[in-house]
Amino acid sequence: MKVDLHIHSNASSDGEVSVSDIIDMSIKEDLKYIAIADHESIDNVQNALDYAKYKDITVIPAAEIFVSHKGKLLHMLGYGIDIKDEALNEEIAKIWKGRKEGVKKQIDLIRSKGLKIEEKEVFDYATGDIPLLSAYIHAILIEEENRNHRLVHGLTDDIDSIITLSREAFGVGKELYAPTYMPSSEHLIKVIINAGGVPVIAHPGVDIKDEIHILDELKEYGIKGVEAYYTSHTEEQSEMYRKYAVDNGLFYTCGSDFHGSFKPKNKLGCVQTDNNEQAIEGIYKYSRNL
Repeated sequence: MKVDLHIHSNASSDGEVSVSDIIDMSIKEDLKYIAIADHESIDNVQNALDYAKYKDITVIPAAEIFVSHKGKLLHMLGYGIDIKDEALNEEIAKIWKGRKEGVKKQIDLIRSKGLKIEEKEVFDYATGDIPLLSAYIHAILIEEENRNHRLVHGLTDDIDSIITLSREAFGVGKELYAPTYMPSSEHLIKVIINAGGVPVIAHPGVDIKDEIHILDELKEYGIKGVEAYYTSHTEEQSEMYRKYAVDNGLFYTCGSDFHGSFKPKNKLGCVQTDNNEQAIEGIYKYSRNL
């Protein structure tokens, strides 16, 4: 049984593919369960559920939300959520309100560090009306006069460079970090659980690496699973997180983090766990909506 529990549609500001196309593509890949987990958005979930209703595939309602954990930026997946939950919708609205108000602040900070950035390029790269960090970084990297800047030197305008600059300059407490509202990991885990959902930490190999104590802390807050198998995880990382989950009574998942052309290497269903059944069983066990 093939699954993909981390997919982005055009409801994410760095996604581009409609849910109907994603579902049709997933069926061609013989995926049986998928989760369309857009960045701070549940706008496309009902469309996906409706489109998949009479097809040989199951869509799990989901979202991916950035959280702050003791000064570190993490990504939290919420599965099996009630998309009509008032507190969840209020949290998402609060996040986007902060981002919208923070656009000028972010651009001003970037320029104050001697980097050229054009606001038009930021918005041209975003599929929505409020850009994610990737849009700001793209707008920086396409400017030739930024090439020799100490923060940009050696980088090009590709996804790997966008990720690198995001970690090195835009992370919490970094030089280009312009804080806007971001829920704490503890708070968001409570919101997901209260919405009948299941909190799972996304791609720990990207954000946590070998700082296993962070997983211990998140487990105390209430996470139920770990995305052990992820497109950029090494075999050693996947095994480390799989073993952590098993040893700590959690389930483990897999996700491609499909975005379309923004992440061309992240193909639907490109990564699977060694036991997909336990991932689906774990989500259904803890969700009050499935």
